[in-house]
Amino acid sequence: MSKGDYKICARDEMSLKSLQEDYLRFLGKDGARLVTGAERATYMANELDVYALEKGLRRPCRYLLSPFFEDCGMVSERRDGFGPVVVGVMSRSIHAAEDTNDFKAEASVALAISPYNEFGAEVMRTEHGFLVLISPVTFSFCFLYAILAVTSAQATGLFYQGLAARGPDDVPLIDPFEWVYASHRALMSTVQEFLKSGSVADPLGRVKEARFDLLPWHYIYRVQATYEQMLDFLALHELGHISLGHMGQMELVRRVVPSTSISYEVSSPMPAQEEAADKFSLNCLVGRGHAEELLALFHLIEEEGVQSDKLDKLWTGKTSLGRYTSALQLLKLFDIFDSGQCRKNAGFEFTDACEINGTHPSGQHRFIKGWANNHVLELQAPHQFNIGPIIQWSNWINFDASTHTQEQVRAICQQLDIL
Repeated sequence: MSKGDYKICARDEMSLKSLQEDYLRFLGKDGARLVTGAERATYMANELDVYALEKGLRRPCRYLLSPFFEDCGMVSERRDGFGPVVVGVMSRSIHAAEDTNDFKAEASVALAISPYNEFGAEVMRTEHGFLVLISPVTFSFCFLYAILAVTSAQATGLFYQGLAARGPDDVPLIDPFEWVYASHRALMSTVQEFLKSGSVADPLGRVKEARFDLLPWHYIYRVQATYEQMLDFLALHELGHISLGHMGQMELVRRVVPSTSISYEVSSPMPAQEEAADKFSLNCLVGRGHAEELLALFHLIEEEGVQSDKLDKLWTGKTSLGRYTSALQLLKLFDIFDSGQCRKNAGFEFTDACEINGTHPSGQHRFIKGWANNHVLELQAPHQFNIGPIIQWSNWINFDASTHTQEQVRAICQQLDIL
């Protein structure tokens, strides 16, 4: 299998046609479809772009929120706008898996948009190969979450360094503690609203509440990179099920989905397989042989005042360190999801083996395992990746600023000797 074989999201034209037939036979004609390499990523002006420009942030993202967030799939049946995103995810994830020499598949693979209007991704075995399906809601919510995760992580990092966001005149723009609280409040309120309603009524308002405008311009790029890397992790996780032989235990798709239904029968891998797929995904996403790149960037940081395009890659998240961080932030989202669902008593139960209902490891378990696998960055002594900031950010999420006042969170921090 060569990389060129996947330009159309399948091994070749015949494979794509066969998988399209499987897809339509399984899903029915509900408007969802596979995409081909003919669809290119395009830039469209939108509200978040306008907001960023008003705040002096330059250079737009390719995948920002549409003027109406519903058009991104939160509460709409429209799926055609995700073509460029799907093509990008398929290309990047296949290349990442092949670059690590880990990917093995006995049949063609194609990425497609699922019929679900809920958050999720999965892989299915069909007559002619495998379909990796990601819901349109997942594409939408991951981007909003990426904005809020990047903002809150940067605010938390500055707070622990004793630094503050400053304007051109070097005057602090906001108290560091207030920014951490505001950004985490926006993040947690957004996730909780999404869990309750399946949508977000005012995503731009959430972004403003988080004070995204306090970030330097290159964080526009960092958000885009984080978003893409989160989607890549999801796709690579499903490719991991294929490559690791988990799909041999799956039955073929058995029935067509009625046009009035979004539910259909799939088998779920056991928790051990989910954990193995996470490890496969993290290894592929981070890649191998990036130690020299990171060490070179760290040397530039040690040289005070150095401005470099190479160094910008670090700040924009386009390094193995950035990809690793994006994966952990996505796994933290799963932890938040699980905690929220369990509070709602929606039939979720934790077992002694850190599993939920015996099918998936808990989000908390997956996050901790991902954090413990930081050795994938392969830094050489005496250099060591600092894993403290991501844990500090995670701990702040656990404070749940959406249900605690700023004074209450401040008191907790004082008790824990954080302030």
